[in-house]
Amino acid sequence: MGYGRDFMEKRFKYVMAGQADLLVEEQYHDDAVLLAFARKFAGKPAILKAFSEFVRDRVESIDLLELTETEDQIFCRVRMVRESGILLAKEALYLVDGKVFRQFSDEQKPVAGEENDSRQAAATREVVETYFKTVNAGDWDGWLALFDKEIVFTEPMGTVHGLDGMGQAVKGLKAGYKTFQNQLLKIFVDGNSAVACTQIRAVTMGGVPINVKSANLYWVKNNRIVNQENLFDAQQLKPFLDQKLS
Repeated sequence: MGYGRDFMEKRFKYVMAGQADLLVEEQYHDDAVLLAFARKFAGKPAILKAFSEFVRDRVESIDLLELTETEDQIFCRVRMVRESGILLAKEALYLVDGKVFRQFSDEQKPVAGEENDSRQAAATREVVETYFKTVNAGDWDGWLALFDKEIVFTEPMGTVHGLDGMGQAVKGLKAGYKTFQNQLLKIFVDGNSAVACTQIRAVTMGGVPINVKSANLYWVKNNRIVNQENLFDAQQLKPFLDQKLS
């Protein structure tokens, strides 16, 4: 590996040059989706419009603060100096054939005198790590206890709201899989948010194996997950989704 830094540095050059068209054309699939907590841009035209608006505020410099990668996912923290001020960004990119298929972006202006709260980061990490421990132990009650009662849980198949909806999702998992394991490969934590790279290995009730890579995005408050976004190729779950369960 090691491609991640080159990929991001090429992005930075396009952004600083205001070349939103070249950035989107070279680095995004036609049906790519860019997600943020309050926004969603689906397809190249929408993503191009978003980047075109972004680069109107000229970017003077970009620093790559931290980066981790797998063979098809890049997670990083970035500091940008723009004409309007400093912007901090967290990015999670899922690549297919070397181009972005799904992206999550979280941008914030730094607070004066803000320091990293190591205790908050440690608490967030513990919540996320417990998430995987409970899943792989089949402790679904323990898993559900990690979520806020107003949880918003989004996957390519749709969005689940609240603990009642999460409980129904658990029933579907139990009914549809003979075995289900979700391995935590990498985790990146920044305060009360986290990105996890995972590997799902399961067997459907029909005996079909499932092998899916995912990027999970978490927002934690008061030691409970209040928002989660999972990024993966839903077509790889087709044997599970197509089952006719009684």
